[in-house]
Amino acid sequence: MCGILFCLRNCQISPKEDISNEWNLLKEKISSRGPDSTLSTDFNLELNNNLNHNSFNALFYDSVLHIRGIEITKQPYTDSNGNILCWNGEIYDGIKVPDDTSDTLILSNKLNEISKDTDELLMKKNFINIFETIQGEWAFIYYQKNQNLLWFGRDYLGRRSLLLHKPINANDNLIITSVGQLDNNYNNEIVNEKDEITTVNNDENHNQKEIPNESEEVTNDYWEEIKADGIYCLNLNEFSIDNFDNALSKYKWSMEDISDLHLKAPFSLINTYIPQDHELSQIDQSTNIPVINEPIQKAIDQLEIVLGEAVRKRMTNIFGESCSDSSKVGLLFSGGLDCMCLAALADRYVPKNEPIDLLNVSFENPRLQNIKQKKQEQLNNNKKKRKLDHNNQKNETLMEEDLDKVYDVPDRITGRKGVEELRKICPHRKWNFVEINIEYSETQKYRKHIMDLLCPLTTLMDYSIGMSFWFASRGKGFIRKEDGQKINYQSKAKVLLSGLGADEQLCGYGRHRTHFRNGSWKGLIEETQLDISRISTRNLGRDDRIISDFGREVRFPYLDEQVMSYLGQLPIHLKADLRYPKGVGEKLLLRHLARKLNLPSSSMEPKRAVQFGARAAKMELGCGKTKGTEKLKY
Repeated sequence: MCGILFCLRNCQISPKEDISNEWNLLKEKISSRGPDSTLSTDFNLELNNNLNHNSFNALFYDSVLHIRGIEITKQPYTDSNGNILCWNGEIYDGIKVPDDTSDTLILSNKLNEISKDTDELLMKKNFINIFETIQGEWAFIYYQKNQNLLWFGRDYLGRRSLLLHKPINANDNLIITSVGQLDNNYNNEIVNEKDEITTVNNDENHNQKEIPNESEEVTNDYWEEIKADGIYCLNLNEFSIDNFDNALSKYKWSMEDISDLHLKAPFSLINTYIPQDHELSQIDQSTNIPVINEPIQKAIDQLEIVLGEAVRKRMTNIFGESCSDSSKVGLLFSGGLDCMCLAALADRYVPKNEPIDLLNVSFENPRLQNIKQKKQEQLNNNKKKRKLDHNNQKNETLMEEDLDKVYDVPDRITGRKGVEELRKICPHRKWNFVEINIEYSETQKYRKHIMDLLCPLTTLMDYSIGMSFWFASRGKGFIRKEDGQKINYQSKAKVLLSGLGADEQLCGYGRHRTHFRNGSWKGLIEETQLDISRISTRNLGRDDRIISDFGREVRFPYLDEQVMSYLGQLPIHLKADLRYPKGVGEKLLLRHLARKLNLPSSSMEPKRAVQFGARAAKMELGCGKTKGTEKLKY
């Protein structure tokens, strides 16, 4: 994994010093993503076209988290012909990558060979085909020296972040980056590796904006997320500020075979078959679980194979020595159905002597605590006052117990149940259940930094979810010994698994029930297809920006190309049956798999959004009626 940053500036109009503040701020954020290596390179371009003559400076800056290969491959990687690759991705399939080799090197070599072709159309066709073939999460920038082309893009599902600032006038710069920031014109706070906040000041001569008032809504008109709808090619021979759109070509992803150059989508639309009544399962009265018939059993067995393979590819071949004290891998862990299945499958492939970190976050929520306190006061008013005759030691014990109860949120409760279930079926494994308790004051301390990482997203929902993932992926908490003693713990996991994608494909959201109720199976199919079609436009770039801030890479087994292809071709009734109640009918196929994996308790867990399960949403007093779609305020 890496952080990638590129800037193209007009040397005649924009002196290098003019971008130093913005560049340094972005470099700090990029460096956090890749703690093992940072490197920069730049070169000048003399662009002569029909419009004008300009001298440009191209700057690259990358950071690398060393995950694959024996030796680290520093980026930006410049090959023997001067082509430059910035690669933030993983190649699991499509291109053969030996276990001891960096996929950056393999990809660079292939692109270098293609770039030698003098037939432009054939070169572009072969170039596009390379990225069409890759299975895995990726975003990239590639400069072709001889052709003077700048390529960039994201995978079909948008699992890696890539932002664009398009120049708006002659004094502006073109910037492409993994992560941005809300405002480039006032003092910015940066969280350093010691978990402290430092301030990077603007140059005294730089034109500063006033720091926004706390009551102002957060806005963003500087950055846009590069759409995961194709690969983009900027012809620098034709580039100028006024001609940007005309110099930019897009080679789009398509499920259809169209005449233009395009990338073939990795999977098709979902199966639209409407089940007949005799094909539907009935409830087993002795277990209250739908009966498993032969088609369902085949689907369960095959899902175990393809999902297991998706987990294996993402949990093996991770650089670093095996160690019984420190984990290289972990999960964002709520104890829910999705992550429990991933954890049970991960146990099959992670070396037996290595622990697996289960990162479980919980927030002190003043608004909810205030509600509880008022209810308790009302209850006490109806009772006689009791005299307190506890000694100091007892009082301290009670205070600690009360403090623990503050963090007994739904995800903490299911998390504890989940890890006990895992310990029963995988007793040989050391499961580090990391309890991450976040005080309200700490959420305020890092608020601006998290808002920067969310950019260009600016809603309350994005913030509460992003904050949950940021503190969880920080991995700083404690684990409990068998006697209940707390031991401070800092996760060193390089790779984290996320269960995102299961709800979209297996009808896990409440809206799926609404569409089934109103439109039966046809309505459910249409809503499920809509959910899958908009995965790339929703949350994955955000989650990558948030989690990677601690030098960790998030991976999504449910969004593996083979998993999605398999689930897509299954009839809808084998994946979910919303005739049955919550905790039974939604994600039915995955619930059956959980039972096969000996996770009966987890198989009955209902869907719960992370921001509510961890109590990260609506924390301030008086905000109980706010909506997640409302804008953040500074």
